Amino acid sequence: MEKFTIYFLVVLAIFGSHTEAQVSFQAAEYSYTENADGDGGNSVTLTLERTVFTSQETVSISSVCPCKVTCTATSADYSVGTTDAIETTVTFLGTSSTATLTIVIKDDVEEEFREFFCLTITTNPGTQYYTKVYIPGNDYCVNLDSPGTMNPTETNVIGDPASVIYVGPWCVGDTGIPDTINIDVTPEPGGASDDIFIWLSDFADQNDATIQYYGLFLDDNTADTTHNGGAGDGVTGNGDSIVVKTDIDGPVLGRLGGDIVNAGVNSFELQYTESNGEIDLTKNGNTYGVNDPGTLDVSHLLVSSGGDEVASWKICGLSPRKIPAVAAYASGNEDGYPPENAIDDNRSPIRTQGSTFISNSQVDPWIQIDLGREFDVKMVLLWPIENDATSNPDWLQNADVYVGSCPASSVTNNNVCDNNIPSVTGDNVVEVRCTGTNYGRYVYIHQDTTSSQRIALSEVEVYGDDVPISDQATVQFSSSTFQTANDESAATVAITATRSTSSGSSAGLTCTTVDFCTDTVTTPPYGNLADFTPVNCGSKPKTTMSWSSGEGSGTTKTVSVTVDNDATCEPDETFNAYLTNVNGGILGSQTCTTVTIVDDDSVTYALSASSFSVAEGSSENIGVSRSGTGDMQAGSIGLEFTDGTALSGDYNSADGTISFTSTSTSPQSYTVSTVDDQIYEGDETFTVAIGNLQPSTCSNAGSPSSATVTVTDNDSLFSFDEPSNTITIQEGTAQTTIDIGRQGLLQQKTVNIDVDEVDADTPTDFTLSNINTIASNSGYSKTFSVGGSSESFIINVVDDSDVENDESFTLTLEDPLYTTGHKNLESPYRLTIVIADNDATYTWEQAQYSGTTEGGSQQVCLLRSGDTSTSKNIQITSTFGTATSGDFTPLTPIPFGAGETRACGNVALNDDNEVENTETFTLTIDQGQQDVAIGTTNSAQVFITDNDNYVVSWVSQQYSFTEGSSGNLVYIVRSGGGSSVTVTIESQLVGSAVQDDFTAVSTQRTLGGTNTQIPIAIAITDDDEDEPNESFRLRLRYGNPVTETTTTITIVDNDEPASTQAADTGLSGGAIAGIVVAALVGTLALIAAIGICGYCWFTNGRVATAAPPAAAPAAYPLANFQSIYPGYDFGGYSSYGNGISNGALSPYSNQGGLRGFNQGFNQYGFP
Repeated sequence: MEKFTIYFLVVLAIFGSHTEAQVSFQAAEYSYTENADGDGGNSVTLTLERTVFTSQETVSISSVCPCKVTCTATSADYSVGTTDAIETTVTFLGTSSTATLTIVIKDDVEEEFREFFCLTITTNPGTQYYTKVYIPGNDYCVNLDSPGTMNPTETNVIGDPASVIYVGPWCVGDTGIPDTINIDVTPEPGGASDDIFIWLSDFADQNDATIQYYGLFLDDNTADTTHNGGAGDGVTGNGDSIVVKTDIDGPVLGRLGGDIVNAGVNSFELQYTESNGEIDLTKNGNTYGVNDPGTLDVSHLLVSSGGDEVASWKICGLSPRKIPAVAAYASGNEDGYPPENAIDDNRSPIRTQGSTFISNSQVDPWIQIDLGREFDVKMVLLWPIENDATSNPDWLQNADVYVGSCPASSVTNNNVCDNNIPSVTGDNVVEVRCTGTNYGRYVYIHQDTTSSQRIALSEVEVYGDDVPISDQATVQFSSSTFQTANDESAATVAITATRSTSSGSSAGLTCTTVDFCTDTVTTPPYGNLADFTPVNCGSKPKTTMSWSSGEGSGTTKTVSVTVDNDATCEPDETFNAYLTNVNGGILGSQTCTTVTIVDDDSVTYALSASSFSVAEGSSENIGVSRSGTGDMQAGSIGLEFTDGTALSGDYNSADGTISFTSTSTSPQSYTVSTVDDQIYEGDETFTVAIGNLQPSTCSNAGSPSSATVTVTDNDSLFSFDEPSNTITIQEGTAQTTIDIGRQGLLQQKTVNIDVDEVDADTPTDFTLSNINTIASNSGYSKTFSVGGSSESFIINVVDDSDVENDESFTLTLEDPLYTTGHKNLESPYRLTIVIADNDATYTWEQAQYSGTTEGGSQQVCLLRSGDTSTSKNIQITSTFGTATSGDFTPLTPIPFGAGETRACGNVALNDDNEVENTETFTLTIDQGQQDVAIGTTNSAQVFITDNDNYVVSWVSQQYSFTEGSSGNLVYIVRSGGGSSVTVTIESQLVGSAVQDDFTAVSTQRTLGGTNTQIPIAIAITDDDEDEPNESFRLRLRYGNPVTETTTTITIVDNDEPASTQAADTGLSGGAIAGIVVAALVGTLALIAAIGICGYCWFTNGRVATAAPPAAAPAAYPLANFQSIYPGYDFGGYSSYGNGISNGALSPYSNQGGLRGFNQGFNQYGFP
């Protein structure tokens, strides 16, 4: 562990606490114009990116090109940052991943082609640490201090021929060229006034002896038709008018008159409009005329004045531009006529003036014009020499013009602009139009001959523009790094470079060459020995990489650098290689590369394997081999051990040393031992690594340089194989199996199980089975067999009927070797067993239930507490009170569903049709039911409310019957609700009557439905005794408890005393009057009785034996009474019960009838 800590600190010391940001440009190149914003300069912004952005950071930017690249732009062309400087810094704010750099492209108003400069990140450079910035030329101006000489003839040139200046081609209508040419004239000091002539020429007819001009001749006088140069219609005008000839076969001439000094006519614009091909001449903003050249091949511009009054001309806006040549070479030349004369800006064709080139007379003569770099060549003008006794313009005839970058040795591999130039004269310039794509550095004029021939020229002028960046051949290394293929024994290292275009197009590619060179020594140098053969960048011969015209974009070339295969043990070394002096293209961003020479002379030590395995308590040999070439010296290595999951106490962790002699070739070994600790730890590992190599300079750690050593454990690890460390067992569960699992070495092994009774006791609450008992401590154990990974035992929970809290006990595993510390145990090694009580307490919800009448049902409910998880049927016992078995149906068991704490049952209350008091019975929870405890309310009393609320009574409380009479009836009547009822009627000797006076009565009658009134017949004995009226009593009994009511029967004696009997019925007047009054009273009583009872029927003074009608009519006709009761005159009685309105008793009334009448009234309670 100490070594690991040291190494970690070393890593921190080397790399720091965080990774530095790597800063790069977003692109490998940019292109900006000088005057894009029209204010005389162009300020642009570049974006830089960084890979790590945790804090603010400032980086430095330099404009020095790296990798031996030479910039063409100078500080006059640009500045970096906000000041006129070429060095600056850029700051990344906060945690921003980007920052911006401002550069200014200066508008220098110099005629120049595309330039470039570099920007290089010098602080924390990333992958794209530098970029190229291109500045396309925008100043297309030609400054001419003095007129040139063409020697045009007077027939086709107006003005002083000596003042005619050929400015250059103007390809009217070509895509991408300016549409306006500006002409500024500086008068000669003190010069006279003169006219200005502007000429447009096509130079097309090279067979003519004279140059044909199609131009604007501006004249303030009448048109000079003598100088038209050909036939055609003319339009004349005065002053500053324009004279235009539209004859395409002849010249179009015009003249601008006036004093160029005094009139200030020294600024002109010649404009071309592409939409309609018009050419306008504008002076001071005024357009003077229009010329439609039609199909004229207008391509060149000339200017002249009438004399020598013009000191200088400045022509701006020409396109294509004249490309300045940097050198000229030839296959050979006559003395005094070198190729440099063809590019000296002197067009004089006169040989004797020393401005002409004449080649030797030879086969395939050529002259090469070197433009310095690649251009897009549009036109080549060849100025022939004069025809005299020693020279001939036709020496240019049949020559071919090539454009490309291939050297003269392969000139025909370049693009052909023109071949077989026709016959020429000294008066005629040869215009060679280069159509299509003609990219190249060189322009060749070449005579392809089989016999000796010459080439002669006075001047060669090349016109064109920059090659588009996308089509530019770009050369760069294929990689930023290279190294020897295996080691320095490879003898060489191959370094490749690629030529390509960003567009992928191969059009215009001809030959490309680039110089390849290297450093002269390696970095770092080791003993100043020559480790490779350098290619010097500063002296020749250089190594050149070449591409031909037939090789397309993406072609790779290879240079091999020789590497010295020495026998010296040394570190890997590096040197840099460079690409310079590209021809036929430009250098890309990867123009330097780092080459590594991998040394093969060191001694390499390697472990015999990358992993080892050793059983705990055993040893293992760690093998080390040595290999190498060169100087095999005596040496040694140290084996360094680092803890992993295995700690120093698990193995012998002392570092070891293995030594080799100079001649040792066999592997050596080091023995490491392990400790058998009898503690399960699982397989553990530590690492062994090669370290402390001696001698350090020539010793390397090979592969594998480190190995993992696995110590296989020989101990067992026990744990309960249960998903949780708490297990709940429901009381009443027969058996619960507990599993014990083990890992590790599966030898025979015993594990103890300790039982801790918390609040559950054995054997009253539980027992264990299928387990061994340890007699010494009343514990338990299980023995695993060889190969066995699991064992089990059984917990038996006793099912009691006690309602109690959940009880628990714990089971703890224990290795017999370690009684403390829980060694060789894995969680869960302790289980808590919870015995969940399954008993419940049941109690009545109410101690009394009342209010339900017989014929219904009474709901009674039990409440349950405790274990409610299961369903249960509770048995109920019924105990009679005042209610007996006929009063209710015994209650069936009350069922509880799982989870229910309240359950109810219904007791059916029987309807017994007895009028009785409220009755009771008792419900009791049965004792002795399994898992049933009885709560405080262990019984419930049920009250039955009687629904028989009827009353049975006598119609009258007194009845009177005469001795010997028949049809004597007494009535009982039922009132109120309820069902049918049975009553008992008995006679009682209560009164003066004896049993001989009447027939005893003992009977039962039922009243129900519509049968609400029943007559009871009474038989009265007729004796011959003159006796007082006698009475006895009838008793009516019904219901439970018994309801009893009585009525009194009076027996009216019908026997008269002998002394009062008379033979006749003679009465005195007073007696008669008494009878009448008595009769009247009896009648009134009869009427009253009829009105009250509504059903008293009389015949001859006696109660009728027939039953009365079911319902008395509201009015009964008098005739009916008279027909039913003869002997009574009801006279004017309108209806029964309405009282007497008139009439009198019938004269047929007798005392007997009146007596019976009175008796009837007496019977119904009337006096």
